[in-house]
Amino acid sequence: AKTNQASPTGDDFDRQLLPRGKRQCATLYKFLSKKEWDVPTILCSGAKRTRETYAGIENAFITKRLRYDDQWYLCSYKTWLSTLWKEERAKDIILIGHNFGISDLVNYLSEEEIVLGTSEYLCMEFEGDSWMEISKGMGKIIERFRPDDR
Repeated sequence: AKTNQASPTGDDFDRQLLPRGKRQCATLYKFLSKKEWDVPTILCSGAKRTRETYAGIENAFITKRLRYDDQWYLCSYKTWLSTLWKEERAKDIILIGHNFGISDLVNYLSEEEIVLGTSEYLCMEFEGDSWMEISKGMGKIIERFRPDDR
């Protein structure tokens, strides 16, 4: 979600959400709470702003598995892809991270040119029995939503 351009510590990792970002999360929460999730695995960057984004939507998921990891802070799509390949138990996976790594992952998996905006949700579907099977061009975009909170 939309963040301050600076943090109290001066470290990008510590940037916090703006009031606009919190409104985006509230709108995204309303959208996500209408979904039927199969105990999603939520993978979230350890940065302050991604943790705050997750806090704004966490109640949309009754039951979930949550992992924070600093390796997902400003990581490349290759790091995300490597992470997904290791997810054996998950049916639904939600990534909360940063651009351009997330957009690059979507572009790689869908072979479409997409730049995701702050707090944007994009759902992809894959055929196959395992996350280890996903690769370039195998993802089909089935839904997109971006809060229009200005």
